[in-house]
Amino acid sequence: MQDRLTKLVGIFQNPALNFSRNRADGDDILGDAYEYLMRNFATQSGKSKGQFYTPAEVSRVIAQVIGVNTAESQDQTIYDRTCGSGSLLLKAADEAKRGLTIYGQEMDNATRALARMNMILHGHPTAEIWQDNTLSSPYFKNADSSLKTFDFAVAKRKRCKALFLLLLVSRFF
Repeated sequence: MQDRLTKLVGIFQNPALNFSRNRADGDDILGDAYEYLMRNFATQSGKSKGQFYTPAEVSRVIAQVIGVNTAESQDQTIYDRTCGSGSLLLKAADEAKRGLTIYGQEMDNATRALARMNMILHGHPTAEIWQDNTLSSPYFKNADSSLKTFDFAVAKRKRCKALFLLLLVSRFF
């Protein structure tokens, strides 16, 4: 799988493939291609898309509900304790006018690698994505070993769906 993705990225780095005349402002061809592959990979592997990929529309709504658009500087932080491939973090961070500093943790090593690649492909190479169990081994801590706090936190898991729907109803209706 990793070899296939490496070869795919190599294809897009070929100077003969110049898509610049076919792009609109803000287009991210390689990032969009990666998201497309993630969606299809989840479907073909028999796993729920939510395990690997959060649809952009859902991510944008979550970002609006938590008020990411109120962020005033890139020094503000966003965190996902179970970040999967990082798509929710990316889309939520993109809703901030000046960007955000991205943090995430993912238990599965292969999925964490996908998240790192996703961050790099979408122009966030400094995002900190850590591999470990968030509950038993939270990585992000302060100097005094207390848990680090973040300006914004996102999560999308099956258990969060009811809370998410409740937030939507209370916010928009």
